[in-house]
Amino acid sequence: MLTRPHGRLAFLLVALAFAAPALTARADASLDRKYGLERIGYLPAWDNVDQLFRPYVEEAFKEYFAQHPRFTLMDSSKARDTLLDSKLDYQQLMEDPAVLDHAARAVKAESLIRTKIYKEGAQYRVVMDWLHAPQMETLASSTSTISEPGPGQDLSPQDLKAEIKRGIGGLIAKLPFVGHVTGKDSEWITVSVARNAGIRKGDHLIVSTIEEVKVHPILKAVVDWRMEKIGVLEVDSVDGGMAFCKAVEEDPARPIARYQKITSVAHAAEPVESPKPDGTPAEVEPPIGPPKLGWIEAGPVVGSADRQVSTTARSVEGSGFLIGGRVDGQVWLNRELFVELGTSYGTFSSDQKDLSPTAGANPVSTGATVFSWHGALGYTYLLSDDFYGPKGWAKLGFLSSSTDMASSTTNLTGGTSIGGLYVGVGGDLPIRGGWGVTLGLDIGIFNGGTLTGFTTGGADGVTSVRFNIGASYLLGPRLAVKGLIRVQTQSADFGSDSSVSHRVIDFTPTLVYFF
Repeated sequence: MLTRPHGRLAFLLVALAFAAPALTARADASLDRKYGLERIGYLPAWDNVDQLFRPYVEEAFKEYFAQHPRFTLMDSSKARDTLLDSKLDYQQLMEDPAVLDHAARAVKAESLIRTKIYKEGAQYRVVMDWLHAPQMETLASSTSTISEPGPGQDLSPQDLKAEIKRGIGGLIAKLPFVGHVTGKDSEWITVSVARNAGIRKGDHLIVSTIEEVKVHPILKAVVDWRMEKIGVLEVDSVDGGMAFCKAVEEDPARPIARYQKITSVAHAAEPVESPKPDGTPAEVEPPIGPPKLGWIEAGPVVGSADRQVSTTARSVEGSGFLIGGRVDGQVWLNRELFVELGTSYGTFSSDQKDLSPTAGANPVSTGATVFSWHGALGYTYLLSDDFYGPKGWAKLGFLSSSTDMASSTTNLTGGTSIGGLYVGVGGDLPIRGGWGVTLGLDIGIFNGGTLTGFTTGGADGVTSVRFNIGASYLLGPRLAVKGLIRVQTQSADFGSDSSVSHRVIDFTPTLVYFF
């Protein structure tokens, strides 16, 4: 037992600790990055009713963040399995900063939300804490209560999920910013914004940088943010959780940069229609919105084309520099389904040589053209509500490719046509600042082919593979540039008499227009 002087001393030390100045992180560009808060995770909920509410809490998190693309909800299954498989008491584990830091790193999250539910008579107390890794400082906390609907009636899962969603929204609302800068080029600045902020064309966004963050030394909770204004953006268009803006105020000494915060929104006044001379209302030009119907791209093609033909007696090979053009486009039937069409045309001079050492034939050069087209029905899987965010796709269609050249039995030249059904997979992955990468792979199935000039009949075995990789840069909400490298190989066997193979490697810089 403490004596009275010792008790007074202990009380004084505790009081001084709580009254002491908070630990302070001061002005540094890294503070904006440190509190980027893009990737968020959640811990399995704890409750004192045999973990009855855990699956409903998990559903509430997934449903909430599916509608709030400002954040990326990380897959928390790895951390969940690790924590729940432990022999230690889970209620103690979820209070241990070291354990929580390990869980955050396991799911690659910058922050975690911890949820506890206490059944207290006819009421349920919901406690939520938003923790920032790696020190697990508390960004925000909330406590709410739910009463049972009536005597003998249990709390419904929908009521619980609604309360959890309100709690998540309350945590996020306690931040002193509603989004941050995600990318910048010479003209456009993109920002992530909360959908419920009501951002629209013409609004002005105040951009600030974090100058100071105060953390209580005992409670390990953020108790104060100090922000400094550095610029103003004007919104041009909004898509999902992303806004495209232009800077209207910017300090050259402190330029707007990624991760800086949007601290307030000044909404533009509603447009006022001025009447025409005849008294009828003037038409107001609608703002530019995100693309809704599809896209089209076109550009030149440069590369090389190779061709090899073999018969029982001879084998020849030819190649040449290819130049031409390509056009592709998509029409969106809805948010996921699309129809795709594309065509390309190129010409090259095939410098052909005889590979048979005893043939004695002289090298020949012949002009050739390559024409291909494809059509497909596809499905896009969006990884977020953001149209410009990561996505994958799969498609099924028809692909045809033809090489046309003068027929000659002596030189083994002639037209070739290969086509049939194909399946394709691919994806787009944004990197940063408007840059992204794209990948695609198309594999032919149930293909056929013909070879004219020195053989007859259809092909016995046909293969067709097309692979592409490229980079893109978003110039604005409706315009992008893309550079794509494509490799297409096709081959066909015509019984035991002959076989032919084609390979085209090309590079296509294109301009993409979304409509």
